[in-house]
Amino acid sequence: MRELRIGPPTKPPRVINLRALGFSYRVSDAALAEIAAAERRAARVITTAQRFWFGA
Repeated sequence: MRELRIGPPTKPPRVINLRALGFSYRVSDAALAEIAAAERRAARVITTAQRFWFGA
């Protein structure tokens, strides 16, 4: 079973079961790496936005 674990490092990860979403084939390692990279970029954007919004 293939699962994606996403979320900030300070909280428990959110687990997404790909099979439950209807994916019955294997997700390539390259695709998983792209998903992880996109999540890291999104986390940086949110962190930066919070820093400028709240003046931290």
